[in-house]
Amino acid sequence: VYARDIVEELRMIKSDEEIRILRESARWTILAHRLLQEYTEPGRYEDEIALIASSEATLAMIRALPGLRNLRAMADFRGQVGKHSYYPHSLSIHALIKRGDVLVTGAAAKVCGYSVELERTMIVGKPTEEQVKFFNLMLKAQNTAFETIKPGIKCSDVDRAVRRFFKEQGLTQYWKHHTGHGIGLEYHEPPFLDIGYDRVLEPGMVITIEPGIYVKGVGGFRHSDTIVVTEDGYEVLT
Repeated sequence: VYARDIVEELRMIKSDEEIRILRESARWTILAHRLLQEYTEPGRYEDEIALIASSEATLAMIRALPGLRNLRAMADFRGQVGKHSYYPHSLSIHALIKRGDVLVTGAAAKVCGYSVELERTMIVGKPTEEQVKFFNLMLKAQNTAFETIKPGIKCSDVDRAVRRFFKEQGLTQYWKHHTGHGIGLEYHEPPFLDIGYDRVLEPGMVITIEPGIYVKGVGGFRHSDTIVVTEDGYEVLT
């Protein structure tokens, strides 16, 4: 029997136990990202920084959570370094970090197979006026999504609100992907904050909020936070 939809439906609303595990994942995800920030400096390869931060956070998890399986922390750049950060969800280009680079960074930590997602845009050294402008617009786009989210709202309406913000700010040409997605046992799973997905938000759904701005010749700007929908709004896990 073709049962993909049944499995997706079962995974979509997390149990209290699953949410507890995801909160634990968030603690270690934040640590992994802080280590990535700490080791990021000009002259280092993106791979070097990612390996040090990821291995250090993973070892800390193993020591702190004895007896648990499937523990692994990850923090990296996925090649979104400098002007190449214009490409969302890239692969490593083995870039050397330089002053002035826009960095789109990501972190996640598997706990018993579950993970949240945390992404931050960082700029090496003093940012330019153009970088500051797009960074602040990205924050406003993410806040637009946050202001829309509550139980009973369609997933498509969250994406539609962010798209409306992009249009009003003259940013439509910099739109590359939808506002967010479900996360848990997989990094991308339903529900999806997309204009083509009309599922209604319900308490227990765990989703990322990550509208990005991608400007050719300048770079990419994206924060991602993982939230759980609650009875009266949402809780930010990251």
